[in-house]
Amino acid sequence: MSNNLDSALARQYFDEAAAIFARDRGQLWGVPLEGPLIFVDYETRQVVANRPDAESQLTPQGGMWVGEIPPEVMSANTAISWAGVNWMMLLWQLLPDDPQRRAEFITHEAFHRIQTDLGLVIPQLFKANAHLDTLEGRYWLQLEWRALESALLAEGSASATAIADALLFRAMRRKVFPQAADEERAMEMHEGLATYTGFRLSGMTTAQTAERLHQAPARFTGFMDSFAYASGPAYGYLLDTIQPTWRMGLTPAHDLGEMLQVTLALTQPHNRPEAAAARAPLYAGEALWQSEMARDQERQAQIAAYRARLLEGAVLILPLSEVQCAFDPSTTIPISESGTVYPFAQVIDAWGMLDVKEGGLWIANDYSAARIVAPENQAGRPLTGDGWTLHLAEGWEIAPAERPGDLVLRKR
Repeated sequence: MSNNLDSALARQYFDEAAAIFARDRGQLWGVPLEGPLIFVDYETRQVVANRPDAESQLTPQGGMWVGEIPPEVMSANTAISWAGVNWMMLLWQLLPDDPQRRAEFITHEAFHRIQTDLGLVIPQLFKANAHLDTLEGRYWLQLEWRALESALLAEGSASATAIADALLFRAMRRKVFPQAADEERAMEMHEGLATYTGFRLSGMTTAQTAERLHQAPARFTGFMDSFAYASGPAYGYLLDTIQPTWRMGLTPAHDLGEMLQVTLALTQPHNRPEAAAARAPLYAGEALWQSEMARDQERQAQIAAYRARLLEGAVLILPLSEVQCAFDPSTTIPISESGTVYPFAQVIDAWGMLDVKEGGLWIANDYSAARIVAPENQAGRPLTGDGWTLHLAEGWEIAPAERPGDLVLRKR
């Protein structure tokens, strides 16, 4: 994709989106997905939209509306309320050249725009699903994915057997990690359903869905914030085959795995650990375990390096109060006793806008504070450090923190 926001291409993409929504006619979710769509140039913050805003911040231009979003508005692939309109926002630089992938991106955010209208509230997921980046959590998750892939590619009793295996591995993971069911359910009903929507309305076949599931371990550095992008579509497509009306009346309390289990009248074995151990070899479980053990050793070294950099070394502490954060969910690194590292991210809060391109940002488990490596020069504006740039808002300054060598942002 070109780095420059091209009005002719934007018009083409708006027409493509309109055609997708017209074909759907609200059939997938019972409500129309069509709505306000805005493309944002990440570098310049220039925007082009398919309709006007409610505050006249955009200017009409050739049947579209153009302008610039202010610095206090997060630019990300997201559903966002701005200038009196609930938009589907997409970053221009991240829009795929491939038409099917582009349709997937647009309709994914279209679901998020109407998500609350469906009664599927957006969950507050602070430090949720960190168990999926542990050795055992990753092991059982990937066995579940492998069984789901087999189920998608099989038919009849073979598919049902693979589904039973996937649900067995899922149950084992949730037995090991008691909080897993609630945390995973929230993410699957949020990002899982959005990704399923993108797959369905972009015309992804069942075989393509299986292939994307197969690629997930290689695509996602970490699973904590990304697993539902793989699990959600897989369960959705299987439910489409077995119970086509499954989408109607969903609530945040529904669990996609439980829905599939009830529909097929499956029961979990009483000797679950023994049964899971017996089924794992059918999905190359031993090789997977050895691979994950080697990966875990590398991961622990990576965590130690981030701990030394962002927890033990000299840092700039940023208090969080009204934080907006855009990041790649496939790259997050949980540090269990303290918080999560985001290798690159954009953060907006009362103190201004932070852009971390490398080196990492640490955010506490309770979202009370963030940390980046302390800058060598405190006088520059914008403030810059190792891999990051900070545009400070008026009325904020840097001061010494409690620990010698650390700095903190504070109001004057």
